[in-house]
Amino acid sequence: YFYTGINQLNALFVDTVYTETIYPLKNIMSERQFLFFKKIGVISPYALLFIGLGLIISPLRYLAIILAIFIHVLLLIFLFPSSKNTNYAFWFSNVTSIVLLILLFSGKTKQRYFSPTFLFKKPLFYAITAVFLIMPAFNFKNLWPDYLSSNFKTGNNNFATIKLSKNAKDKLPTRLKQYCVPMDSATIFDYQTWCANELNSYCYPDSLVFKTIQQRLIYLTQVDVKDIQLELGRKQNLLLKP
Repeated sequence: YFYTGINQLNALFVDTVYTETIYPLKNIMSERQFLFFKKIGVISPYALLFIGLGLIISPLRYLAIILAIFIHVLLLIFLFPSSKNTNYAFWFSNVTSIVLLILLFSGKTKQRYFSPTFLFKKPLFYAITAVFLIMPAFNFKNLWPDYLSSNFKTGNNNFATIKLSKNAKDKLPTRLKQYCVPMDSATIFDYQTWCANELNSYCYPDSLVFKTIQQRLIYLTQVDVKDIQLELGRKQNLLLKP
């Protein structure tokens, strides 16, 4: 929760992932009401930061649990599996999170499980610390994949632009030409929509994946690499005001 909150503190989160998540509200309310709920998105990072800290601070623990369950229930409603919400794993992960919150942090949890002197004697503690604390921190330096860290679904991922020449566009198979989008004087290949339609999944935001897509397009069109240019973009610096 803590790292996800930090990762959501970027200028892209509210206008991308958050807006996409609450989009079903647009069908049941006016544009003005929808914009109001969109503006509430700036609270999300701070709510997650509070949950992450509150779960380990006894006086705040139950308030953190209630807030966390409330957020997970909202996500279960907004992300209910459908033709538009195809990431079923993300939906079930929210169900799992609610169960784990109750099992791990509610009730009369023995204080020794929060005691450093007890935890430091357990080898598993160091493995868990590495996975949940050290590895997510590596993500800030692009040393740990976004989709295996708390940066998943924060809107601040690596991205790429694939530009096609007229020659490359003309030689694309007919089924792929629908993913060509005019932009200024160039043609951009919309790999996100291509991936969503053919694989029913989001495109993994990694440079290796982007380069593989470029090579696949070159193979399909049999053009020179200069006809299909790949421009890699980097994610934003963190801790920017949303």
